[in-house]
Amino acid sequence: MESAEFSSQLAQFSSLEELQNLGTKLDNGLEADMLLAQSINNTMASTLIGKEVIAAANVVEFDGENKIDLGYDLTGAASEVTIEIFDSNGKLIKTITETSMEAGDHTFEWDGKNEQNATVPEGDYSIEINAKIGGEDMAVQPLIRGLVESVKFVNGNPMLMVNGKEISYGAVLEIINATDTTPSDDEENLIRRLIRTVG
Repeated sequence: MESAEFSSQLAQFSSLEELQNLGTKLDNGLEADMLLAQSINNTMASTLIGKEVIAAANVVEFDGENKIDLGYDLTGAASEVTIEIFDSNGKLIKTITETSMEAGDHTFEWDGKNEQNATVPEGDYSIEINAKIGGEDMAVQPLIRGLVESVKFVNGNPMLMVNGKEISYGAVLEIINATDTTPSDDEENLIRRLIRTVG
């Protein structure tokens, strides 16, 4: 092999090695950033304990006695809103119909009774909401409102316990009574330690 061609191939090998090293560094950097973001999310999730939140949820837990506050948000005025409640076997047990609903947030209360006005057993129940908006049928996301009782971690991701049900941290849409969202000194120190550790 001539020296010029040999030198050219050595330069190509060197460039390839540098690109591989750069790719490894980028992968490590992305992994560190993801770990940092997850650690901060986990830390901030714990600050929600004791606060009231509104979250997207299709399943509620009925304790056999107490009424459940539910809600939904309409993107436009609806001529009719149909709320269907199903038991754990997928059987429809209750239908609630509301008419002439304006756009915006709405709440309703389920007393735990079926169509025969009998109280259903305690357990999990799923909610489906459909609305006629502008003459078209649209699915509407059910919302629940309640206190964050605790935070547990599933595969490293925070899950909030609200009204006895697990709600993902990302499902929280609104924090009701968080008058001061500034992290405490302890929380700020913990976040700084996490940043130093991951960095």
